[in-house]
Amino acid sequence: MMLPTLHGAAAIRNHQSAKISRATTPQRHNVSPRCQPGTRQRVDFSNSITATRTGQSMARQLPAHLTYKTALALLPPAGVTPPIEAVRHVHDKNYRRWPPHINLIYPFLASPLETSDSNSPRLSQAIRARIEKATSGIRAFHVSLNADPPGNFTHSKTSKTVWLGPCPDATVKQLQAALQTEFTECDSDQRAFTPHLSVGQAKTNKVAEQLSKEVTNAIAGFCQDQEDNDKTLDRFIDRVYVIERKGFHDRFTIVGSVDLAQEQHAS
Repeated sequence: MMLPTLHGAAAIRNHQSAKISRATTPQRHNVSPRCQPGTRQRVDFSNSITATRTGQSMARQLPAHLTYKTALALLPPAGVTPPIEAVRHVHDKNYRRWPPHINLIYPFLASPLETSDSNSPRLSQAIRARIEKATSGIRAFHVSLNADPPGNFTHSKTSKTVWLGPCPDATVKQLQAALQTEFTECDSDQRAFTPHLSVGQAKTNKVAEQLSKEVTNAIAGFCQDQEDNDKTLDRFIDRVYVIERKGFHDRFTIVGSVDLAQEQHAS
């Protein structure tokens, strides 16, 4: 390799800086996990400086119009969250800051609210209209959160995330793609979208396996109590949420939502 045309130590420093810059450039990962019970989903992000779309390790400065304080997300109904929250409370370092969620776009726009006639902040009509436009062709749909077994992200040798994936995931991916196409300015994350609900972190494969079993057992026990023999949590996706937090250590709250078109039933 030819070094830049510089002299002495300056050339060496510039060459080393170029190597470091190339080594730390985020890479896009083409991820297409299978949605089948009994198939463990593993994704290796050890070569990327960003871990997942949960934004736990975003390493570069955002443009002024984006922020890590807002997101477009899917939120599970309260009726299916008890086993998820029981595990997250113990194992998820983001438990106090994030509700259980599947991010669709994160980071999102820095100013999602506007002041209404009653002086109460509400979701910007412009943003609402854009979400409605993007989702106009997508009807409300059913998915299950698969815990047989959960998925597993590997960020590095000592950093792993255990998560639940929606099954089937095709419509969730379609929904995210439609929103991403509309909000082209929210392009901080260039990697392939993997829909997931994080339940906890682990430092070793053994701990990740134990956490996966704990999640599976918690959901199986919950489903048994509900007289459901399956090991999945069924949920109805009928809206997209805009969530926001005031500070980086505060909890995300819902600041707006947009309903999807209702299912058509045969007459």
